[in-house]
Amino acid sequence: MKKKLNLIAVLLLCIYMGGCRNPWMEKLLEPLIPKSIGIKMVTIRAGTFLMGSPAGETGRQADETQHSVTLTSSFRLGKYQVTQG
Repeated sequence: MKKKLNLIAVLLLCIYMGGCRNPWMEKLLEPLIPKSIGIKMVTIRAGTFLMGSPAGETGRQADETQHSVTLTSSFRLGKYQVTQG
């Protein structure tokens, strides 16, 4: 019960401060959210990467053109896939 109240307090602080996108707020929330929902999370950092297959790759489809993608914000993603099974 105390953990839930702490999480609620932090989320309210986040809303009051104008969002959870600033670095210190992300660090504060990082350990709380995954523990509260029981999911292992990984951080995907902001940055630029190439998406798609190189032209010479075997089995490449026509819609897999390689292009640059930029993530402007970091985000958290579940470490393992979730299935209904």
